[in-house]
Amino acid sequence: MEKNNTPAAEFTLPPPAALPNLALDRTVTTDLAADLTLPDYLPEIRRLLRVTATPLPDSRYLGPASAEFGGVVEFLVCYAGGDGGLWSTRLRQDYRATTPIDPDLLAAGIAPTADPQLDAIVSRVTGPRKLNIRTRLRSRIRAWGEEEIEPTLEGDPAPAALERLTKPCRAMRILRAASEPIDLGADISFDHAEGEVRVIRADAAVHVSEAVAEQGGILCRGEMLLTLLTCTEHEAGSSLPEQTVRKLAFAERIPMEGAETGMAARAWGRCGDIAVTVEENRVLCDASLWLEGEAADEASLALTADLYATDGDVEDCTYREVEIERLARCGNLCLTQTLSQTLKEAGIDARAQILDVSATPQPTGITAADGRCTLEGSWRVSVIYLLDGEYAAAELSVPLQCTLDVGQILPSAWEAEAVTAGLRWRCDGEGEMRALSIEAELALAVRLYARESRRVLASAVYRPGEGRPQGLCTVCYPEPGDSVWSICRRYRISRGALMAANSLRAGVDCDLPASLEGVQYLLI
Repeated sequence: MEKNNTPAAEFTLPPPAALPNLALDRTVTTDLAADLTLPDYLPEIRRLLRVTATPLPDSRYLGPASAEFGGVVEFLVCYAGGDGGLWSTRLRQDYRATTPIDPDLLAAGIAPTADPQLDAIVSRVTGPRKLNIRTRLRSRIRAWGEEEIEPTLEGDPAPAALERLTKPCRAMRILRAASEPIDLGADISFDHAEGEVRVIRADAAVHVSEAVAEQGGILCRGEMLLTLLTCTEHEAGSSLPEQTVRKLAFAERIPMEGAETGMAARAWGRCGDIAVTVEENRVLCDASLWLEGEAADEASLALTADLYATDGDVEDCTYREVEIERLARCGNLCLTQTLSQTLKEAGIDARAQILDVSATPQPTGITAADGRCTLEGSWRVSVIYLLDGEYAAAELSVPLQCTLDVGQILPSAWEAEAVTAGLRWRCDGEGEMRALSIEAELALAVRLYARESRRVLASAVYRPGEGRPQGLCTVCYPEPGDSVWSICRRYRISRGALMAANSLRAGVDCDLPASLEGVQYLLI
């Protein structure tokens, strides 16, 4: 056997592996059925055109063994009024979501979070000023913690006699937090207007363009996109609606315990409490936004794959599979996609005059290959138009697709918050070829990750025995499939002693046959 001068590796038992994991992941479904009434100062409903909804940030109440999340869903209702005008209003409905929680999680200080998502909205007019709105709210309640992946060993071995086969790995770790409400305002002038300005619709979205983790928090920069649909009223009637967009910049910090510089981060937000005041030819807008963010990195840990003792037998071993999550990408980005569809395909008469267009991104899945990941889904496009003096609406679906670079770790799972960061549209063509073209800016706060399965030792039984006699020397001729680990386990000798006695090289996994490559015999 050829010897070498490479120093033998020193082996020490690692601490128990604390595996970052999703300690709680449960979806609570709440059916919402709201009978809502328009404010007295608005005209009656002639035709309902569009209803959208935003779940505003919730309040959390923790009990001894449960968590309750309560909040408000804000509905934006757009309709054609009995006076022949186009109108909108905001109406609210409370909701509650309750789930049982393991008291041990609460005792460990692990705080759950809730992500509310709404299914399709079904609405109908039930009276001149009344409407019924039904939808389903799905609150995904989660809590991130740590699980000790340590085998249960029955018996009482001497710690120095234990030899542990550990497998190094890296596992994704998630931290999450939210900001307090942030108030923003805008003063928009309509000096060109000939008549009294009326705000038909006021809506807002949050575009976080940059999220950077720092010590104790995440610094977020971005814009609140305020969209106004207005008309001018004068003695001869009302002008056609016009859209105005203002971008209100912000730079805010989300406090986050445990966040560190260098961690990957993503952030997103929601808008609510939008208030509009018209003063002559000026529109004053106030709104609140809430930011949420995640910081992510990978923790290094060692999992116990096998175990033996140099002074006895370790028997009745059982094993289990644990799921490890690897971080592929986490951050904020903005992409542009061009959407196009003929009015005929959308079910809209070619003579229609398009007045208002909105587009909502709905990602549904990913595919990954060759270092790239494609996020797929659809855009839900809502169109309000005027035809033969009557307001009408149509909805269409356009494919959503964007490709991201991910590197060596190909993701198999994803989390994404998607909003429209900008929208420009136009109608081109004539007759059946008349088409609606939309240039939409897609803002994503995305986390992509892969799931890997690892086999670990779950339990074993130690039975005392006799250690290897001092001074005994044995010559072992390895057989095909043998490794440093299997030889040491067979002869109850420590890895350090075997490698030092035979000048074996470190650097190859000791449980692989390659650890004995070129070795003809061993001195034990």
